[in-house]
Amino acid sequence: MGTFVRIWAIFSLIGLSRAESPVEILTSSSSLGTFEEEDILRVLSRNKTDTTKNFTFVELINSLGNYTIDTEKVIWSDDRPEVHHTNPHYEDFPEKIDFEARRLLQILPPYDPGAGGVSAECKRHADIFHEELAKFTLWALKTIYDIKIRMSPGHRVPRFSNINWAICTPASCTAQDVKASLQHTISKYTAQTGLKIALQVDQNLCQVRPELVLSKATVATSLLFVTVFVLTLVAAFYDHCKIPASELLLSFSLKRNILKLFSLERPQGDIASLHGIRFLNSILLLVSHKSMAVFFIPYVNRTYMSEFLGKPWTVFGRAASLYTDPFIMLSGLLTTYLFVGKLKRSGTLDIKNEYLSRLLRLVPTLSALILFCTYIMPYIGSGPQWPLVVTNHAEICKRTWWRNFLFIHNYFGFENMCLTHTHHIGIDTQLFAISPILVLLLYKKPKIGAIVLSTIALMSTILRFYITYVKDLNNYVYYGTSIRQLFDTADYSYTLPSHRLTIYIIGVFAGYFLRNLPKDFKLGTTTLYIGWTVCSLMFLAALIGPSKMGSIDYIYDPIHAAAYNAFAPIGWCSLFLWIAITQHTGSSNVFLNKIFSWRGFLVTTRISYAVYLTQFPIFFFNVGQTRTADHYDFLRIMVNLKEIGGILLISIVLTLLFDTPFQNMRNYILKKLVYKKDITKSSKVE
Repeated sequence: MGTFVRIWAIFSLIGLSRAESPVEILTSSSSLGTFEEEDILRVLSRNKTDTTKNFTFVELINSLGNYTIDTEKVIWSDDRPEVHHTNPHYEDFPEKIDFEARRLLQILPPYDPGAGGVSAECKRHADIFHEELAKFTLWALKTIYDIKIRMSPGHRVPRFSNINWAICTPASCTAQDVKASLQHTISKYTAQTGLKIALQVDQNLCQVRPELVLSKATVATSLLFVTVFVLTLVAAFYDHCKIPASELLLSFSLKRNILKLFSLERPQGDIASLHGIRFLNSILLLVSHKSMAVFFIPYVNRTYMSEFLGKPWTVFGRAASLYTDPFIMLSGLLTTYLFVGKLKRSGTLDIKNEYLSRLLRLVPTLSALILFCTYIMPYIGSGPQWPLVVTNHAEICKRTWWRNFLFIHNYFGFENMCLTHTHHIGIDTQLFAISPILVLLLYKKPKIGAIVLSTIALMSTILRFYITYVKDLNNYVYYGTSIRQLFDTADYSYTLPSHRLTIYIIGVFAGYFLRNLPKDFKLGTTTLYIGWTVCSLMFLAALIGPSKMGSIDYIYDPIHAAAYNAFAPIGWCSLFLWIAITQHTGSSNVFLNKIFSWRGFLVTTRISYAVYLTQFPIFFFNVGQTRTADHYDFLRIMVNLKEIGGILLISIVLTLLFDTPFQNMRNYILKKLVYKKDITKSSKVE
């Protein structure tokens, strides 16, 4: 019935309404502007002599999104709308149009923005809307069909239970007017039911077509990006033409950095399988983050979507927290592997240089993303949810950006975090800050260090179990999960380094073990068999064990949730750690070792930081632009080639413009510091 009414309404719209000039519509979120006179005549014409000029119905409907909007015209005049705001056919066919309008509005009564205790100006403009709607004026018809339903999100975590309505009203209607009119409309249906409906209209989500006035910060940010881009081209020119130039300038050479990005040459001492491990977990994390963004979009087959996502295999999209643990483990492994190597060569560890190297590695690319999302991204799109997922987030970043640069933003609550997905960078940096103590203790006092580190890891595991059980947290997204529970899980466990120490320390032990192995060391056959069996079972337990939480009938169990939070990270990382050890020692050459050691993963590793940073902004750019309800289809929604291509392209650009150049600068600066230090030492000896 609903489909029939919609089709009938569109046919009526085509036959009885037209606008001769571009029409300014009620809200900037609409996509309809004008019908040209020739288009309408071609649709309605029965010209049988020249069919090349006839539109099909489908072609006309598909072309609705291509119309332009004349921004020079005023939406509502002080008195009556201008001629081009009304239906010119009404004077010729008033009776027929009145008859069709009555039929349509009886079936689909429109929302009345002037109902209830609204302001006089809002009421007057609402009366104009109803008058033009009764005449089947195209912009008025388009307005009533532009009402949308969408799920109500919380910050960057989607809600699934609430329903929000996006409605079109005259620009003179305030948020309070909209609330009053909605309350009046709903009360007519709930008066005799005993139901009490609470309405909330957020002023920050109300949109009108603004004048484009760029802030000084936006202009400065734009100039910065242009300057960096020009710098890469100038440096590439100097590099290509072999013109003598500073090494700092050549660090930005686009030619040099492209060759470095796509090089398949392995660095000395490289642990080959780690690149494949990083790639796999990056893909799984991408899928999980995409699953989160998907729930912001309204779907017409929402029941099917709920049932489809209630199957056990959806564990892959629900266990987002699990896929960040290998990165923490790899960070501990590589940091220890590097530090122990330097300690063996020189006997000392220059902690100041290590911290400086870390900052030069992370800050430039992170700064570029924060500046873009805060001062540029809000101006490049629009949509019903744009203020919520883009503009509102930019305002948070304007207030709290300094926390990100101090790497302490993970301590201030998930709801108040600029670029929420970067909490991992804060955790990893804080763990890196204490890594010299852990490594030096293990290196200089192996037995005592092993006992201390094992005790800390055990305490971290117990802490995760205890806090999850006591506060009813859950790292796994299940049916019935509240937004408050998800935020509390993030704030009290997931974003705290004290709760991630177990995996980091396991990585520290692995790095120490690999660096101290004899060159000819090989694991025995029995050890290999036991290792592969145990680690595979632990991996499957971490993955499949919580799958029942995905069932639509699942009832929250604090013991189950606590056990998952405490032990799943260990089980998940165990197989990856075993692959790294067996591959690097040459003890095993099974299929998994070969796959994870593929040279092509060297390229994905180089863009992995940028991919991690850019995926959320791209996901929410698309969410903010969504203007209509979609039909949920898993493969089409999740495997969005245009979106994936955008993430890869922007990640490569971000890597070439910021990540690689500043890594080159870091290497140059650190080499100079080491060279000066060596000269100073030799001078003292002499």
